[in-house]
Amino acid sequence: MRVAPRDPPIGDGGLRVHLEARNPARNVFRFYRLETGRDLFGTLVLTLTSGRIGSGGRWRILLAGDEMAIRKEFDRRLRRRATAPRRLGCVYLPVSGEGA
Repeated sequence: MRVAPRDPPIGDGGLRVHLEARNPARNVFRFYRLETGRDLFGTLVLTLTSGRIGSGGRWRILLAGDEMAIRKEFDRRLRRRATAPRRLGCVYLPVSGEGA
């Protein structure tokens, strides 16, 4: 499977994005972190971490067979965060990261 030329291959560093949503009036203080990379066996993984700012949060690891599947899931998760104003009353803003 070919990857578009503008998308560098997912290496050891992978793609990373860290987002935060803050709305003190509604008591919303959330973070959302996405990271891609490879596990010890070379399998592509997408690690999702989310929760209240200041907590360890909840994390999930998704496995994929190829880079396109990981990129699609990464993009799908970012698009979901874009709907936060309707759901939470505030937006997720990037704190640090790349691939956003």
